[in-house]
Amino acid sequence: PMGRAVKLIVRVEGSDEAAEQGIDENLLKSEFFQVKLERWQSSDTPAEISLDLPPNSSAEKGSLLFLRRLADDSEADWSSFKWWQEAGFEETSLFPALYLFDQVLMEDICKEITSALEEISGSLP
Repeated sequence: PMGRAVKLIVRVEGSDEAAEQGIDENLLKSEFFQVKLERWQSSDTPAEISLDLPPNSSAEKGSLLFLRRLADDSEADWSSFKWWQEAGFEETSLFPALYLFDQVLMEDICKEITSALEEISGSLP
């Protein structure tokens, strides 16, 4: 069953760029999110997560990749090729996703992205 919609807001520091997406609360499985979900259920606080990216990042690309990974409920790690493919074969799209997963303390996924970046950079001329 679908849960409550949570608003994900991704902003880029030093710019007006922002991306907003609705996300099903059932996708928010990390401890970071569970604490927030408990707070939302026990108060009138809006169900909203706001994350920041460093300057010159793409809020749209970062948030889409972030949401795609959260929505993959296969429980399997993504391979380096899968990350590369999902990032549209653009190495720079992986950095915003890495920043976002780091902010929500999802270390396992950060390791997946870091491995993909290392593999990609090692294979580029």
